[in-house]
Amino acid sequence: MFSLLQEKMESIIGPLAEKLSKNKTLNALQAGMMLSMPVSLGVSMIAVLTNFPVKPWLEFLSNIGLSSVLNEVLAASLNMLAIYIVVTIAYKYAQAENENGIVVATLTLAVFLVLMPQTIAVGEESISALKSSNLGSDGIFVAMIISIVVPKLYVFLSKKNIKLKLPESVPTMVSDSLSPVFVSMILFILVTAIKYLFTFTSYNNIFTFVSTVVAQPIMSFGSSPWALIGVYTFANFMWFFGIHPSAVTSVYRPVTSAAMLACIGAFAAGEPLPYATFFVIFWSIFNSGTGNTLGLALLASFAKSKHLRSVGRLSLIPNIFNINEPIVFGFPIIMNPIFFFPFVFSSLIPGVISMGIIKVIGTVTFNPTISLPWATPTIIASFIKGGLALGIIVVIATLVNTLLYYPFFKIADKRAYQEELNNQ
Repeated sequence: MFSLLQEKMESIIGPLAEKLSKNKTLNALQAGMMLSMPVSLGVSMIAVLTNFPVKPWLEFLSNIGLSSVLNEVLAASLNMLAIYIVVTIAYKYAQAENENGIVVATLTLAVFLVLMPQTIAVGEESISALKSSNLGSDGIFVAMIISIVVPKLYVFLSKKNIKLKLPESVPTMVSDSLSPVFVSMILFILVTAIKYLFTFTSYNNIFTFVSTVVAQPIMSFGSSPWALIGVYTFANFMWFFGIHPSAVTSVYRPVTSAAMLACIGAFAAGEPLPYATFFVIFWSIFNSGTGNTLGLALLASFAKSKHLRSVGRLSLIPNIFNINEPIVFGFPIIMNPIFFFPFVFSSLIPGVISMGIIKVIGTVTFNPTISLPWATPTIIASFIKGGLALGIIVVIATLVNTLLYYPFFKIADKRAYQEELNNQ
């Protein structure tokens, strides 16, 4: 059955992937994200250790003063991926167009920072500062847009010979620095105009504009299981195109928080939990990170392709602890047509199956007063919070997602393995 499904998927996805593989923009996005892997992989174990779900360990880190240091390391790495992505994507696009990658990447980073709000309100005063969220989750989609638009404009202007002509006797290092001066002037005039025009809108800046526009489609969703599935399916969809899921889920968080508080109140009063099914579905559709990639990481650990096998094995342990950036950027999954279907529907399909299980066995309850660190493996957390019934449902959801990813993984593995053979 899987062989037939794989062949069918490959006949549909293969030609599309082949065509898209020649697209310079998509290639730059994928290659640039892969170049950011040393950052996400390099600190993944630090992220696991910092949030390891054992209370004595967390207290030990805090007592020796190491906890704050580790959190600062994560804040400057995983929480600022937009900075690294804007540089690497711009660099790869410039390379594809035979332009100076370092110059283009530097200009693109400068444009990204210029568009960012430079002040933060603290009480009644404003201080000069950059919001870390704009450098990380809230800024990733903006970074992707800028990292393509600026290099494209740079290439366009360069081909119009809008460059400072210097004698051949001028050293290469000097000419590389000075020749694009007119192009950079035009770029900064344009970006200044864009920044100024945004001040006349209710958004005030491009970052708020993107966050608001993304948030609006989910503002009307409620606290039903179907709304929950819809929100996280939409978050998967946005993340596939590079919009960090926090831009979607953060808007929905007040709903989940209110539902959890209602459950805690009911539990304390000895009453049935009003949103028990809601949270059982939540743990079914959101385990091992957005896109539920634990099964994919496990499959990749046994891939024929050396690249995919390396990515799978390196990302498996972080993925167990709900850190899946290494595999999302390492394959990559973002903007990769092969993984569109399983990544986007990795919440919908197990969510529907879990709802079916609950209808058969009845309401599954849990202890809402148990609070565990976010890095606690979801399968383990489900057994702790809800016992055997909840644990089994989450295990089934994980297996379903593994099977969902399998035929698409085989297509990607076959293609990657063939490319490696061709390059030998």
